[in-house]
Amino acid sequence: MVKDDPWILVAVADAGLRRHVKPLLPSLRPALYAGTLEGARDLLCHNPVGAVVADPLLFLPLRLEKRRNLRAVMIFNGDRGSPASSATATAVVPVHAPDAQRILRRALMPPQAGTPPVPTCGQMVGSSAVMQRVFARIRRMATSDSNVLIQGETGTGKELAARAIHRYSPRRQGPFIIFHGADTPTGLVESELFGHRRGAFTGAYQDRRGRLEAADGGTLFLDDIDTLSRDLQAKLLRVLQDRKFQRLGGDRRTRADVRFIAATNRDPGQMLEAGDLRLDLYYRLNVLPLWLPPLRERGADVALLTDYFTAEWCDRTGLCARPISRAIRRLLVDYRWPGNVRELRNSVERLHTLCDDSTFDDLQVLRDAIICEPGAPPIKSLRAERMEFEGQLIRRALAQAGGNRGRAAAILGIHRNTLREKMLATGFIQSRRGRRMDD
Repeated sequence: MVKDDPWILVAVADAGLRRHVKPLLPSLRPALYAGTLEGARDLLCHNPVGAVVADPLLFLPLRLEKRRNLRAVMIFNGDRGSPASSATATAVVPVHAPDAQRILRRALMPPQAGTPPVPTCGQMVGSSAVMQRVFARIRRMATSDSNVLIQGETGTGKELAARAIHRYSPRRQGPFIIFHGADTPTGLVESELFGHRRGAFTGAYQDRRGRLEAADGGTLFLDDIDTLSRDLQAKLLRVLQDRKFQRLGGDRRTRADVRFIAATNRDPGQMLEAGDLRLDLYYRLNVLPLWLPPLRERGADVALLTDYFTAEWCDRTGLCARPISRAIRRLLVDYRWPGNVRELRNSVERLHTLCDDSTFDDLQVLRDAIICEPGAPPIKSLRAERMEFEGQLIRRALAQAGGNRGRAAAILGIHRNTLREKMLATGFIQSRRGRRMDD
């Protein structure tokens, strides 16, 4: 809690209603309580109140229209009918509504906290040229029912992109189901995906639907597709081919009316080379490819996302954020963001939570607190930097060529043998005695 945060005055005559209001308020904002009109007026005059939450009995007599700097919310018992609204009220909130806390905290947000930038595509935010192309591609993909493979580094928003595709698709009224193979115990992965019949294995005491069956009529998002075993990949391939599946221990095949969206944070060419992803499954999933750029390639989106996450933090905590200076913004823009958008979001939260008035203008303190990195990484030799850069280009070319080295060499404008030599030099592949390295 910061010393100059505006206080909240809760002016509610009914003690029971006051008890219901208390847990709905932002936990980091100081609050004062009054049960009478005189008590509320006294607290309002002698304390730094920035917002008022009042019941219909006390709201109008407080004459809050004369205090235009206040955020005023009328709250009431939902089982007693809606009270007469007032033009002064920022919001009228029924205390027992399921979303009462969200509405109340949004209404109490200090005006100077600003309005968050509006998400451009689903819940994705961005104005850079590269993201505008991504958003346009997502909307075109949504009109199709073909499988999608999303590629991108960790933290670039692959799940948000999958949700956006589902949101704009004809299947948007159906379920959006997520399957994280890497988060499921090895022995239960197949059961989690396809479901099982009672008695299929030890501990299977009743029938259970899998994620595939739960996604019927909607979209199934397969995250980290490369973490699935080769055996499970083969079974998933059969589902993609004939759109039918069978529960573990079952004897009946069921039709799967599902759209598949898969994602990976690894390079497809590298996964195919290592044998972590079946080539036939890759081609089945990669009907509509979508690549999400890393944050370091998104230019001005860093500033936009900083403002978005700042407003989100204000909405969640009910606190007023300090203005972010140009020096801090430059620090954020210049950073490489290996954790991408997810790392930026965490850094913005650390900025507003850990840095007080005495350190908010100290860039070195901010660097340590926000980025958790005391300095830039050491510069490698020119040869090492060149080989690392060439390795990245080779991976992108192989991904674009679907793992075919001949096409990848053509994309890079070099001979196939030259590509093989560079793959050996950069450590992309290793030479094995007596084995041909060509496709």
